[in-house]
Amino acid sequence: MNKGLLRSALCAVLFLALRGALAADADVDTGQDERAEESQELAGLSLKVDKKNYSWSGKVLTVKFAHGARKFKNSPVENINSVKYHFHHYLGYDAGTGFHFVETQGWEWRGLELIDGESGAVVSLGQLLPNGISPDRQWVLNLRGEMGDCSGAIQMTRIPKKGESGKQKIVLLPKKLGECRDPDSTPRNVQWLSETRAQVSWECRDENGETRPDRITLEWRGHAWNVDRVPCGKAALKARGASLAFHHF
Repeated sequence: MNKGLLRSALCAVLFLALRGALAADADVDTGQDERAEESQELAGLSLKVDKKNYSWSGKVLTVKFAHGARKFKNSPVENINSVKYHFHHYLGYDAGTGFHFVETQGWEWRGLELIDGESGAVVSLGQLLPNGISPDRQWVLNLRGEMGDCSGAIQMTRIPKKGESGKQKIVLLPKKLGECRDPDSTPRNVQWLSETRAQVSWECRDENGETRPDRITLEWRGHAWNVDRVPCGKAALKARGASLAFHHF
C-alpha cells in the first residue's frame, strides 16, 4: 500500500477512536448531571457537582475527600441482565451534611453511598427519604427498599459523626414500621423537630384505592426509638373521618 494512503488511513482510524472516546466521556458527564438533578428533587438536597471532586478513568469512578479518595468500579454494561451488573453515578457534594453522594445501581436495585468529605467514612443506604438526615447528622431515616419495593418499611441508621471514621449501625424501629405494607402506606418525607424527634409524613391508600395523608412522630427515648402510633392504621382513619364530619357540620 502507498505510504501516503497508509498514513491517511491511520489518521482516520485515530480520529474516529478519539471522537468515540470524547463522545463516551460526554455521555458519562451528561448522565451524571441528569442523575444529580433527579436526586436533588428526590432527596431535597443541595448537591453540587464539581469536577474537582470526582473523576472517571475507564470504568473506575474516583471520589476525592480531604485526605484521600474512594474508588468505585463499574462492571461491563453487557452484564445488565445479570447479578454482576453494577454501575455508579456521582450525584454531588452536600455542604450541609458534608457528604459526597454516589448512587449505586444494579440489576433491579438501587442504593446510595455517602462519603464523608473529611474522613472518607462510607455510609451505605437504600432509598433516602427527603430530609432524612438529622440536623446533628447522627441519624438517617431511609426506606428499606426502593420506592415501590417494600415502600411501607423504613429503617433508622446511626452514622459516624462529621469528620470522624467509624461504622454505621442500624437501630431497630418499632416492628410495624419495618414491615412491608405497600401499597397500603408509603412514607414521603421527614421533618426534624429536634435532633432526636422527627415527624414522618405518609400517604395512605384505603380499600377503594383512595389516598389520604397521615403523619407520625418518632422520638429517641430510653436508648430506643419510640413512635406515637402506627401510620395509616384504623385509628388514623377514624380521626380523619371525624375531622371531615366536623368540618361538614
